[in-house]
Amino acid sequence: MSKQRIIPLAALIVLSIILAGCTASHKMVSIEPSESDLRSYSAVVLSVESNVTDDVQKEMTDLERLAVAKIKALNIFKSVQLGNGERAPAGTLVVKASISKMRKVSGTSRFMVGAFAGRASMTMDVILSDAVTKESIGSYSITGQSGGTGVSGGTSDAVNKAAEGIADLLANNYKR
Repeated sequence: MSKQRIIPLAALIVLSIILAGCTASHKMVSIEPSESDLRSYSAVVLSVESNVTDDVQKEMTDLERLAVAKIKALNIFKSVQLGNGERAPAGTLVVKASISKMRKVSGTSRFMVGAFAGRASMTMDVILSDAVTKESIGSYSITGQSGGTGVSGGTSDAVNKAAEGIADLLANNYKR
């Protein structure tokens, strides 16, 4: 191969590696996978709490807002709301998301140090339960991450991906 072909090929490979690191993502680990068909639930009540020492009130509020919007966008539940599910009627699925780890990366940090700021992430323990029987239907660990390069986003991207993970969890367990 000539040098003229190798240089553009090498540049393309390097660019592909850089862009692969740019993407924000979420991953889910089943702790106690759901065996239940969520079609018997017509409503979802989402509860978000924090088990971290950092101040994550803004991220909790953003997670609640984004998760409710993404669950509603699935168009599989008649009602999606925030709450604890204590007085919810039969047919209500309670989704309790407990933030267990949080790594914030601000826009300023991303701008100042680029990729060296690392990836922002939010890890949650998510428990699905029946509102009436209080019986656990399944439990999962979901982590949302921002991208990891110099131009990638920060904490808000990690929160968005965590919310996406909750919606995907419900969609994947809703057997059509």
